[in-house]
Amino acid sequence: MHLHTIDLRFQDQPHLIAAYLIESEGELALIETGPSPCLPALDEGIRQAGFEPAAIRKVCVTHIHLDHAGAAGHWARRGVTIFVHERGARHLADPGKLIEGARAVYGDDMERLWGEILPVPESQLTALREGDAFTIGSSRFAVWDAPGHARHHVMLVGHGMAFTGDNAGVRLPGFRYISPATAPSQFDPDALLATLERLAAAGLDRIHPTHFGAIEGGTAVTEHLGRYAGLIREIRALALSLVTGENRAGFLAAFRSFCRDRARQEGIDDATWERYETANDSTMCAEGVRLWCEGLKKKGPSA
Repeated sequence: MHLHTIDLRFQDQPHLIAAYLIESEGELALIETGPSPCLPALDEGIRQAGFEPAAIRKVCVTHIHLDHAGAAGHWARRGVTIFVHERGARHLADPGKLIEGARAVYGDDMERLWGEILPVPESQLTALREGDAFTIGSSRFAVWDAPGHARHHVMLVGHGMAFTGDNAGVRLPGFRYISPATAPSQFDPDALLATLERLAAAGLDRIHPTHFGAIEGGTAVTEHLGRYAGLIREIRALALSLVTGENRAGFLAAFRSFCRDRARQEGIDDATWERYETANDSTMCAEGVRLWCEGLKKKGPSA
């Protein structure tokens, strides 16, 4: 088995969104599509790895957020089968709600960021569940149901590695700082901590977050997962300590300040911070945490 990391050059910047190309016994599969404006960079990366995009017949997306699966419909037009969490399949078949929700957030920037979002015919969708296997040639990856970042999130685990999507946070190459991937609307810190604990217990040699690239070596993986779990616990405590409801703006500002202060402590300068923000906007992530906290309060003391 051979694995190639492809830089999708999101917004013409390096090392923000990755796709992973796997080759095993002549069969090719792609993990993540990125958004449709990144298709030229993805096709170029596939060719630089020595293959033609037309040779790919399987694409797996870890979840249906547009930076991971926005171009899935374009790949379906090429005749590819799209593998996705069972909860996300219907939204790829009919992406109307995905588009509506994204447009509400991004407004006039919608097309620039995410481009054209095409439906995936149901005949080209394969729903993934816990315990399924995703195979490429003779290589087999176990499918894990992996909530925390989103309820429609899977991870592929095998050969001493895992494709973690957004469940291991956002870390740009060469930096220790981890940006919390807590975007709306399904962030759940308790579920994420359980997912991270399961990952840590697997004793992996490598993890492959979509943002960005491999974290290699058992010690490095253990450290990264432990640091991210600690960050999520801090965020959970911060969220529960802040007044939300009518003070939405104050909550968002406090969360953004929390992230920026942590980044400074880890040596992140202003230019690098802006790159992190392009990959994972802290105000958007603050909204995900706020919505979780508000939902928890609505459930009452027993939640």
